[in-house]
Amino acid sequence: MVVKSPPPCLLLYDLETWNAVLGRAAQTMDDDDGRVFMHRVVADAHPSELDALKRMTIPSPLLAHARIDKRATIVGMFNHLELWNPETWSQYLESLDEVEVPSISELSRARIREVS
Repeated sequence: MVVKSPPPCLLLYDLETWNAVLGRAAQTMDDDDGRVFMHRVVADAHPSELDALKRMTIPSPLLAHARIDKRATIVGMFNHLELWNPETWSQYLESLDEVEVPSISELSRARIREVS
């Protein structure tokens, strides 16, 4: 499933994960929020399958939303992939320069403390 994201990128989910996202949304949103979610997010979602060469066709309106022309940057997330215009991705990363991100070792130490 290919979905628009508020930063100009596309989110790619496998069908099982996408259905879980929809299920969580249905359980946690009231009717008004659910309606907006369905209209703003799900209405533009597009199911895609891989062809024999493992390629996927993405509709032009979705590519236009993400400003993707000939090249894309693929970013792996916890449960989905993100497709970005390479320049937009670089600008986004630069905007995060001031954001503190824990290192892997900090996360590991915190997890070890939790389990101990």
